[in-house]
Amino acid sequence: MILPINSDVPPQSVFPEAKAAIAMALELDPKSAEVHNSDATSKFWFDWDFSGAEAAARKAIGLNPSYSLAYLYLAHVLSNTARHEEALVVIRKARMPDPFSLITNAMYGLFLYQAGEVENSIEQFVANFEMESRFWVTHICLAKAYARQGRYDEALASCDRAREFFGGG
Repeated sequence: MILPINSDVPPQSVFPEAKAAIAMALELDPKSAEVHNSDATSKFWFDWDFSGAEAAARKAIGLNPSYSLAYLYLAHVLSNTARHEEALVVIRKARMPDPFSLITNAMYGLFLYQAGEVENSIEQFVANFEMESRFWVTHICLAKAYARQGRYDEALASCDRAREFFGGG
């Protein structure tokens, strides 16, 4: 399911198969937090069914309250539906069991940005670079924050670094 997000694989070529696998997995193990989180992921990215994605992520958290990735997806849904304060509370919970996750920390910065806390988002992105300076997601998110501040040269440079670390192209 991640291939259409971070590569050139068309969503239509993988999501139907992924959704079928999720449906089968839910039948086989309806108490699997991982399967419910996969369901949330599919609903979020492919269907844009944000209420369904939220419900599936909450189900995953209910089944495994220390499952960081489920908190991440719940926070993503909340942030994308302009429920910024809730999103920030939830993403902080995602960071607790896995404080060194590059994607969780990058998304924390993005959700700060989306909440209008641009300076705090930049601080978070810089902190993420202290863990790994080549993580392309952090660079592309930082570019948004720089652009919001009118720091266009820095935004473009951050885009260039994102492209470089993603693999070029």
